[in-house]
This record gives sequence, C-alpha cells and structure tokens, in this order.
Amino acid sequence: MKLKSGTLRFENSNSYTDTYRFTDGDISLIVSIKPGHEDTVPNVLDNLPRWDAMARDKLAEAYSKIYNESWRELDEPSLDEVAFRQALTIESVGVCDARFGPGHFSLQYGDAGLFDGHGFFVSFTDAGDIRGEEMFG
Repeated sequence: MKLKSGTLRFENSNSYTDTYRFTDGDISLIVSIKPGHEDTVPNVLDNLPRWDAMARDKLAEAYSKIYNESWRELDEPSLDEVAFRQALTIESVGVCDARFGPGHFSLQYGDAGLFDGHGFFVSFTDAGDIRGEEMFG
C-alpha cells in the first residue's frame, strides 16, 4: 500500500504494520482492514494533525482534572488543559474495521508518567468524529 510517507509492508491478507513519521518522531502504524477498504488509511493519515489535536483536547478535558485531584504528587505542579495536552505523546495509529466497521480508527497516547505509565486510546468513527476515549494499563 503506497502512502506519502512510504509503503506499508504487507504481512497477510488484511494486516499491515509499519512506522509513520509524524511531527517530531516515528509512531507505529497498525492497519487491519478487509480488502477493498484500503483507501481509509491515506484519509486517516492525511488528516492526522487535525485528529491528533481533537484527541488531545478530548483527553485534556476528560483527564486533566483527574490528574490534578487524584494522581498528582503534592510536590508536582498542577497542569492546566494546555500543559496536559502538550505532555501527551502519540504512540500509534490503528486503523481497523473488525470492531466498529469500515473506517474506524484510533490513536494511542502515552501519559508522560502522569498516570504511572497508563496510556490512552481515543477512537474515531469513519467520519472523523470522536467515538470515545479510555485509559488503559
């Protein structure tokens, strides 16, 4: 599969993995889609800066207060939503139609140690609307 950033390596009939250069580093790109829906991947990646901003806003809105009230050590400064969203690190992009249907994709973020190594997923619909967010780990 050809992308602006290069070519994804084909691993089996419906799965691709590779790294993808985004902002200041490489992130994992994990694709598991049925044949015929490959056009979803370039759309996700072409719009990644917009969806990354939306995901960071959603996570900051949902978790910055929880961090400040429950997870922050007393000697650490409080983080406003701007500082919280800047602390997050995008780690992977997953494009999958197995769980939510064609076009579903998710972004995975590291917590920069704010939640003792837990991470976050933000899932999107094929239209680019946020489906939900969750902490894991």
